[in-house]
Amino acid sequence: MRRWRSKRIGLGVGQRDVSGASHQTERSSYRILEGYRAGWTSVDRPAQGGAAAQRVVSLVYFDCVNRTAAMKSGTAYSPTGSVLTTETIAKDKLRWRSVTPGTIGDVHFRQVCSAPAAVASR
Repeated sequence: MRRWRSKRIGLGVGQRDVSGASHQTERSSYRILEGYRAGWTSVDRPAQGGAAAQRVVSLVYFDCVNRTAAMKSGTAYSPTGSVLTTETIAKDKLRWRSVTPGTIGDVHFRQVCSAPAAVASR
């Protein structure tokens, strides 16, 4: 399983959201892909209600002009690092969603869309 060296965004160090999940973004992953800003994010979800803990790693595309985001690909891992599911979506099938202000998605959106163009175009 990939080790993330980025720091958590939108939350204080060591804090989790109301569901107990921690969210991270890989700042070195910011790119322009297929005409969109893109970045890798991860969510570590604790075990809850009989469901095992898992990590979900996703490549998210951001349309900075229209303030929307879409998951391009994602993989869910078990606590032992085994792949549970994986999905990659074709560009013409992306499901664009409005970014809701004040959410973790908004934090990711602001991080990726405010990155200097030189950083995002690597």
